[in-house]
Amino acid sequence: NGSVAYPSVSNKFKWDINNNSSGELPVFYRGKDHYKWYTNDILYGPSDEQNIQDDMLFIKERQLDGSYFTYNMYPKAYNLGNWGVEYNDTYIINNTGDKTRSFTINFTDSYLVYDNSTGKLLSTPGYNGIKTLSYEVQGKTSKEVNLKKILIGDSSGHIANYVKLLN
Repeated sequence: NGSVAYPSVSNKFKWDINNNSSGELPVFYRGKDHYKWYTNDILYGPSDEQNIQDDMLFIKERQLDGSYFTYNMYPKAYNLGNWGVEYNDTYIINNTGDKTRSFTINFTDSYLVYDNSTGKLLSTPGYNGIKTLSYEVQGKTSKEVNLKKILIGDSSGHIANYVKLLN
């Protein structure tokens, strides 16, 4: 008998945009603006690609003598450390302009995605996960999107997330 507690990472992102805003929307962390954010502890590439937080999973197993042994699932083969981690991300776009703006929420790896905002499963299990989601925000309004994402396979270990204005 046993139980499993699935790890969860929660993030909330908010942007104010207007008619002149364009491109990828910045996220401020580690003392400066970034146009992509990373959620694991790999620091490939330039130093500005540092993680927001560590999402690597460790498994603790109780031994017969009552002590615990911790399995570090990362950095092992296939980067198993963040499989099954549940990401609960809220994205808020406040459009102070008067025109409707289209935007995408993007990931560089595939996720099983459930949109808590609409109550819809946006992808199915397997390697056909979601990498880009498209939305609109009307002028003088806000759009809030709340996603539950689960990484559905091994990753490159350097998963970028970003939000981009299309028009």
